[in-house]
Amino acid sequence: MVSSGSDRGVSEFAGVAILIGVTVLVTASVGVYVLVAEERTTGPPGANFSYEYIDQSSVLLVTHERGDTFDAGNLTTRPAARR
Repeated sequence: MVSSGSDRGVSEFAGVAILIGVTVLVTASVGVYVLVAEERTTGPPGANFSYEYIDQSSVLLVTHERGDTFDAGNLTTRPAARR
């Protein structure tokens, strides 16, 4: 049986079409993930503080030395745990 060359051209086209389809699908999936995915949080901010208590006026001064920035209204203080 002698095969004509026309069958080979169809199978090459089908292979190229499948490769292009897979490439488009992967690219679209990555694009949707990058554009739509929510930003992940890494936890609470990390910062260093210095403390100074003034006995005469019962004032505690808290100074932000370095680290992540945040609003002063988001800072809370609690008494130390009793042992």
